[in-house]
Amino acid sequence: MMDGLWARGADVFNYDPVAFDDHFEGGRGTTIVSDPFDAGPYDAIIITLTHGAFRNEFGPRELHKLCPKHAPLIDMRGSFDCPENRDWFRYWRP
Repeated sequence: MMDGLWARGADVFNYDPVAFDDHFEGGRGTTIVSDPFDAGPYDAIIITLTHGAFRNEFGPRELHKLCPKHAPLIDMRGSFDCPENRDWFRYWRP
């Protein structure tokens, strides 16, 4: 997924409250952020992991603050499948 985004010229930001910075793709082409609110707003959010720490920190209201309305929310783990998200995001879950 990351390679596809980079190939299309996307700027990719990573936030993970659990993993150490050096565990993520070697940082190749990715901006690692310690606070996602400092780097946004974002054109889309892709959730690839579902740490309890992430879910405790980001509910629907916090996610709304990171993106404009109707931005894609790609939820690879089904972490935020609720009607409140569908009103704000273009929600997609594989």
